[in-house]
Amino acid sequence: IEVWNEQNLHYEWGNKPLNASEYVNLLAAAYNAIKGACPSMTVISGALTPAGNNGGLAMDDFTYLEQMFQAGANNYLDAVGAHPSGYNVPPWATADTACAEIQKFGNSFNGACDSPHHSWSFQSTMLGYRNIMNV
Repeated sequence: IEVWNEQNLHYEWGNKPLNASEYVNLLAAAYNAIKGACPSMTVISGALTPAGNNGGLAMDDFTYLEQMFQAGANNYLDAVGAHPSGYNVPPWATADTACAEIQKFGNSFNGACDSPHHSWSFQSTMLGYRNIMNV
């Protein structure tokens, strides 16, 4: 069971300020209820939106995940949810090579070239999440 979705976007919280600790409180309550009803059920945190910081409208997913783990999320999940974005970038591309991969195949969508961010590469997003979880 995935608990929530894109909790690092303000509109998912009714336009309230973003707070990863508040999400972990919700995750803890959900985890305990789910495991109480079915101990073998897998509990997955809500998948974050790969986003940069945007004036309170969105919090960078790496920052939000770090704050979740600082608030104890690791005690209330079996897996971390993730959106396999990557857009039209091949799965072997990293954030550093995404622009070149797009241009190599002649794609007209150049987001990774215009706005460098790990979210253009699902591989780079997953490596970043793993690094946060292994601290």
